[in-house]
Amino acid sequence: MSERESLDWPVFASASIADDHARDLGPRRGLLLAIVGASGVGKDTLIEHAARGLRRDARFLFARRVVTRPRTPDSDSGGEQYLPMDPDVFEALRKTGAFALSWDAHGLRYGIPLALRSVIAGGRVVVANLSRTKLIEASRALGPTIAIDVTAPKAVLRERLLARGREDADAIEQRLARQVSLPAGIRRIEFSNDVPLNMAAAKFAKLLLRVVEAEYEASDQHQLGARRLFDAEGEIDHVEAAGVEG
Repeated sequence: MSERESLDWPVFASASIADDHARDLGPRRGLLLAIVGASGVGKDTLIEHAARGLRRDARFLFARRVVTRPRTPDSDSGGEQYLPMDPDVFEALRKTGAFALSWDAHGLRYGIPLALRSVIAGGRVVVANLSRTKLIEASRALGPTIAIDVTAPKAVLRERLLARGREDADAIEQRLARQVSLPAGIRRIEFSNDVPLNMAAAKFAKLLLRVVEAEYEASDQHQLGARRLFDAEGEIDHVEAAGVEG
């Protein structure tokens, strides 16, 4: 499968953007906003709310992952809007180079379509749920990357995982015990998802907008020094970008 052919995959959450997802927005560089964090932290819910709220903003494109998990009822009611795929088909596509990234976790396989490389090269901002272990590879395969690390207290994570009902208590405790440090060389912004959903979703969408506006401004002015980024409370956070890839 060629990169052009893979663009035909239904990998985008916003239909209004999908129609012209290959459009070049000019000289501005594109960006990958990698949404990372522990299982149960609420990444998928935040992403889906942001995709709906920002659906008319042509700068954004919300990508769907390919997952070797059958579609379940929660896929259409607040769960991740992924593309289910048979494991054998997934492996065949991986061998042809259809994925920019792929990884295995918790007995499943995950893939990010190669098509997103040309979307980012065209100046778009791609928002995607990624593995914390794949951030360096993502920056090399797709382009400039900022990690938005979604966090929540362990008690909140346990409650959410139990409510999801996919695993027993022992498996949930194994997930909670898993510690993954973000790699050096990737810019990181922490987002604490420990407030009611309506508040968290609004703050998350605002964060995406502020990050993108800061990046576009820096790109327009060719500034590669300190970038002005904002945290979840709207406070200005100076993130040193000198010497950091992307």
